[in-house]
Amino acid sequence: MKKSIAINGTTYPFRLTIGAMIAYRRDTGEDFTHFDGSDITKLGCILYHGARCATLAEGREFPFKTEEEFLSHIDMD
Repeated sequence: MKKSIAINGTTYPFRLTIGAMIAYRRDTGEDFTHFDGSDITKLGCILYHGARCATLAEGREFPFKTEEEFLSHIDMD
């Protein structure tokens, strides 16, 4: 089953690619293997990079230039 995130009627793939985990480490200073899901800021970081890297890997444009821009479209429902 493929994972995805839908924003404004567009579905973006989500995968924990090596690129996403490297970007997570760069942004947080923490290796992804230590991520436990309890920090909302780090959760947002991996959601952004997982969607961004997976979308780019599919050869598609990812329109969100920043993590904050991307996360502003996601609610906790």
